[in-house]
Amino acid sequence: MSVTKFSMHQRRLVTVIAFMCALIGFFEYLHFPSQEDPQIESRVSVISAFNPGLAPEEMEHLIARPIEEHARKLPEVDEIESRVRQGSATVEITFHDWATDLDPIYQKLRNYMEEAQREFPKGTVGAFVNDDFGKVSSASIALTGEGFTHHELREMAEDIADDLYTVPGVRDVELFGVRDDRVYLEVESVQISSKGTSPKALFAPVIDQNQILPKGMLRGSGTQIIVDAAGHFEDLAQIEETPVGLSDDRGTAYFGDLVDVVPGYQDPASSYAWFSGTPTIVLSVSMADDENIIEFGARLKKKTAAIEHSLPIGCQLRFGIFQPDIVEVAISSFTNNLYQTLTIVCVVVLLFLGLRTGVVVGVSIPLVILITLIVMRQVGIPLHSISIAAMIISLGLLVDNSIVVAEDFRRRLGLGEGRREAAINAGNGLAVPLLSSSLTTIAAFMPLLLTDGSAGEYVGALSQVVTISLLASWMVAITFVPIQCYWFVKAPKPPKASPEGGPSDAEESAVMTAYLKILRWSLSHKMIVGFVVASMLATAVHGFTQLPQEQFPIGERSQYLAFIDLPAGSDIEETRAAMESINEWLGDKEANPDVDNWVSYAGTAGPRFYITLAPFDPVPYRGLIMVNTTPGVDPGIPMRRMADYLQSSRPEVRGEVKQLWLGSQEPGTVLVNFRGPDAKVLKELSIQARDIMNAVPGALFVKDDWRNLTPKFRVTLDPERVQRAGLSMGTVAKMLAIGVSGAEVSAMVEGDRSVPIVARLSPGERESPSRLEDLQIYSPKFERGIPLRQVADFSLEWHYPEIQRYQLRRQVQVSGKHQVKTADEFVEAILPEIEAIELPPGYEREIAGEVADREENNADLFSHIPICLTFMALLLIGQFNSLRRPAIIAITSPLVLIGAVLGMHVMGAKFSFTSMLGLMSLVGILLNNSIVMLDCIDDLRDNGANVHDAIVAACKQRMQPIVMTTLTTVLGLIPMIMFGGPMWYGMANAIAFGLTVGTGLTLIVVPILYRVMFPDRGDAPSAD
Repeated sequence: MSVTKFSMHQRRLVTVIAFMCALIGFFEYLHFPSQEDPQIESRVSVISAFNPGLAPEEMEHLIARPIEEHARKLPEVDEIESRVRQGSATVEITFHDWATDLDPIYQKLRNYMEEAQREFPKGTVGAFVNDDFGKVSSASIALTGEGFTHHELREMAEDIADDLYTVPGVRDVELFGVRDDRVYLEVESVQISSKGTSPKALFAPVIDQNQILPKGMLRGSGTQIIVDAAGHFEDLAQIEETPVGLSDDRGTAYFGDLVDVVPGYQDPASSYAWFSGTPTIVLSVSMADDENIIEFGARLKKKTAAIEHSLPIGCQLRFGIFQPDIVEVAISSFTNNLYQTLTIVCVVVLLFLGLRTGVVVGVSIPLVILITLIVMRQVGIPLHSISIAAMIISLGLLVDNSIVVAEDFRRRLGLGEGRREAAINAGNGLAVPLLSSSLTTIAAFMPLLLTDGSAGEYVGALSQVVTISLLASWMVAITFVPIQCYWFVKAPKPPKASPEGGPSDAEESAVMTAYLKILRWSLSHKMIVGFVVASMLATAVHGFTQLPQEQFPIGERSQYLAFIDLPAGSDIEETRAAMESINEWLGDKEANPDVDNWVSYAGTAGPRFYITLAPFDPVPYRGLIMVNTTPGVDPGIPMRRMADYLQSSRPEVRGEVKQLWLGSQEPGTVLVNFRGPDAKVLKELSIQARDIMNAVPGALFVKDDWRNLTPKFRVTLDPERVQRAGLSMGTVAKMLAIGVSGAEVSAMVEGDRSVPIVARLSPGERESPSRLEDLQIYSPKFERGIPLRQVADFSLEWHYPEIQRYQLRRQVQVSGKHQVKTADEFVEAILPEIEAIELPPGYEREIAGEVADREENNADLFSHIPICLTFMALLLIGQFNSLRRPAIIAITSPLVLIGAVLGMHVMGAKFSFTSMLGLMSLVGILLNNSIVMLDCIDDLRDNGANVHDAIVAACKQRMQPIVMTTLTTVLGLIPMIMFGGPMWYGMANAIAFGLTVGTGLTLIVVPILYRVMFPDRGDAPSAD
């Protein structure tokens, strides 16, 4: 028993099941997991190691290189990028796209890092493996408090973080802009010597007295009494009152008489943060996987409001970034597009098919969507931009199945079949052709599903949703639609017969009459039509090469970023001063009326709040401002204002103002990489490349990542002079550390935390290298202080503060973009001169950036197309048992380019990754039309018609469903063209124009090709 026949026999059961599916799908939709964009699994692990005593070159050879060499042992490793600075090394490991089970890989990486640590010099901390690098913050909450100290704010922030962990769905809470407490022991080196003591002797009592002593327990009379022997410091007074013995029986002095005990914060600070210009501590909250972000946001807002209500007067909690609201707006925009498209499709169906047939087909469309939602929930596909766009695309595809079945049912009623037989025969007769066309369309989208890596994960849901919706549409078309047709659809009125037989011209619409005239003329002038179509296709191919290209467009959020760079070597206090000045300007409502609020960071980029935006490494001379603009205002306006301000009023900083972008590279970005062993040669090559890029009028943000040279004051100890002075290398090194940056000698317990006690020289002796030369080091041999210059030599050198490496080699990267040119056009402008740069032996050059990323993604995508084409060919050959009929379909497929290229040129759209998806869907729709057209011709020939008459009759029969499918798709895309944003603009125009032109050509070209390949010999269709 066929599926349709069984459905007709159990039509009440099938109807109840359909109703239940609709009900379940509706309730699933109300609580469906939602997010802005598809979740992409991060295949990046970041390894960090620290040794404050090592220069960048030493960190490179002694720490970064061992990490790289051990990480390279993993076969899953694709790329290794390293960034080395004074005292720190960061190695970024990127795994191959085919690596899916990452947990065992991370564990192996940790094991290799344990091996690498054995090769590190003494004093190195790390290597720390961060396998959560891709984590995205769901909300940034700024805590401000007028009149409260940073210490008090930090304590409140830590308590708030503990409280936020009680919110269901919270994965992690991190603090940014925090400065840790310190207790500084500041002393003059001359004063130490005059008191007849050494740093070791001076600080020894502090170290000895500040002990957490063993505890015990007394037992007696059935009671246990804990004995707590207190010995550690709990306040500053205890430190100041610590006795210190002086040499030569000079007696004892209190520690506070020898040094200044000063409470403070980490100096220099590692970072600062502001909310709308007010100093703040930012709490970054990340959400657990598989949560509904909108429902999570509601819980988080409720909890935050409750916490703020309990804070002291003057303290406030404000959201700097709140992803749930952003996602809700994005999802609402897409769902509105979906509703509008659904409405348009249903209206078009009603207008073309009449009330009864239109209602049957119209009801099937939301039913298919709701069934699709049920399956999406079961397989774990949330609602996001890609899955909703897939539904919008699918509407134009899935409606065709129901239309064809409903039209065939009416046709069979008109031929005199009974209602039951017509319903069963319509479903049975079209089940295989519709399944074949659906599977062929699905195959057109399969490369997206097979593509590896982040690009495949980003757009893979489109292929999955199209597959689910088309299969659901096919099942509904052969089960539910025949039943509804049986109950509701009336037989068409019999047409008035013409003298020659068949319907009279008066019964045919003007459109049909015109089409039949064009068709008959085309069948009689096949060569002319073929030449015209071939010329149009050749023109389209040429026009395609002229389309501006981009991988992904700029994002659509009402936000922009300002990256603030000071010259390398600048102190973080300089960065802080620059950021505060910019904050003050941003707070001027007259100058910036369209700025709602903003979050600023100095020394750090804050949390990762956007999937494609990886934060830069913490450095003291960099800052970031994330500005939230007024909704509805074009962010480009305040962006240009910020760029003009930075250029005119802040010449000491390098400011780059950018919108958020969707791809791995900012649109328009061009990178030129040079690799080789010598830093000086690499820098010279980068300067040449920078000059070439800057010579192009309109070039922006041209720079290299090795930055400017910075001074280094080298202190070289002479072992012989050190020994003659009665000193040891360790003693001198310890005093030098105290003089330069301070040395941690102990810790004070304060509440539930340990506060480091740091010994350092007074501010006057830390101001300049010249003061360092006079640093007094107490010599027990001479019983007096010895100036450092007597045991050391000094020199001022210049070095690169940052060393970049790629694949175990040094690399300098020159980056830039252009005001108006695309990345391809910018590359074309600079490529001849870049390639003319002479490279010494052992050096190599590479053009990277958006162009290279697009080529890599396209190569991966296209590598799967042969498999999909083979599958499609086998489907078509199997369905038709023919080679010529699949050949007809293959020949007509490229016709999609004609309309698509025309539309993109007319509408000013760029050819992007989503535009390519549009071409794929176009191929699927036209394949669908061609398959059903050919099947109809063969069916008429099986019933005795000759080739010519069968072609004309089939075209007449299939013209309305094909045109209706085209109209529903094209009109349904209007909301996406108007309101879908830049991400979908190119794709929607490509489909709309390509389908309009392609449908017209298909209705002419397919009949002509059939007529050419099947000469009229009066025989029935044959397998070939």
